[in-house]
Amino acid sequence: VRFSPRRVSLLGNEAQTVRVMARPGAELPPGEYRSHFTVGSVPPDVGGGTIDEATGAVSGEEIGVTIRPRFGISIPVILRVGETTLQTGIADPQVLSAPDGSKAIAFTITRAGTRSAYGDITVSAPGSAAPVAQSRGIGVYPEVDSRAIIVPVDPAADPALLAPGRSLTITFTDDDFAPGSELARQTFVVR
Repeated sequence: VRFSPRRVSLLGNEAQTVRVMARPGAELPPGEYRSHFTVGSVPPDVGGGTIDEATGAVSGEEIGVTIRPRFGISIPVILRVGETTLQTGIADPQVLSAPDGSKAIAFTITRAGTRSAYGDITVSAPGSAAPVAQSRGIGVYPEVDSRAIIVPVDPAADPALLAPGRSLTITFTDDDFAPGSELARQTFVVR
């Protein structure tokens, strides 16, 4: 993975386009390859090598400290070579209750194949136009076969929708490879 430019100087509210280019080798086997593109701020050189020089030679019994924050961001870079496969499922759904009375939906997303699963979770109930619970940006990567998920129930949701005997449907929708397509769906009865 290559990128250009390698260094930029930006003032507040300025932007810079950075080009990212991936060139997989011909011998690279089919599959998904991931890396991270990390950008970090570099503080200005304060000059000097001692604390006294960096702080301006504080006199007497005083001590001086200069704090310079370093900000950064890391962006995942995913490269898919050749044909990739993905099979997902939802297992062991249940409604959890916290001591404070709040509720959450717990389940496991299962994954098999050569590609990661990345998408959004929606929990719906018959008779309700609004989702009971939602979570965006859930990823299950090739290193693992499953991921435990807990999605908090919307406090505005009607508690009757979560009563024993009611049914809920969990939908995992792709937000990566084929945005909007359904990766997995599971309907279960609340106990």
